[in-house]
Amino acid sequence: MAEERTIVSAAKGNRLQLIPLIAVLAGLGILVYRFWLNTSALYAPFYALMACGVVGALIQLLVAITTTCLYRRKVIAIVDVTVIIITLLIILFGDYIACSVLKLPVVSYAWSPGTQINTVATILSGAVVTFLAFWEQRKIK
Repeated sequence: MAEERTIVSAAKGNRLQLIPLIAVLAGLGILVYRFWLNTSALYAPFYALMACGVVGALIQLLVAITTTCLYRRKVIAIVDVTVIIITLLIILFGDYIACSVLKLPVVSYAWSPGTQINTVATILSGAVVTFLAFWEQRKIK
């Protein structure tokens, strides 16, 4: 009976570990909306970055605390906290970094350097959260 209970909880844990991918898909969907459907949605890259980098990482951190072993929990916690901090710094200082440090040109108001930095950061943070979600799915040998 104990083995059967373990198998059920492991299956539930595996499904729960994929929940952060919903936030990543939402963030990427916001980017698609911004760049192909409504190019005047100026705050959409901020929302996409929040969905991928903060919400997805927080959900993943909470799921990892309840479903994974200690070693993986440590790795996921360190990476997710780092992603959250970098995401918040990019949201706060993205325009400054793009204009002053990287010297990116301003194409137009809708294609500002801050928008470019937020888009790249959204894709990278979404990739990190997705990689961790699938890494968490692997069996420990």
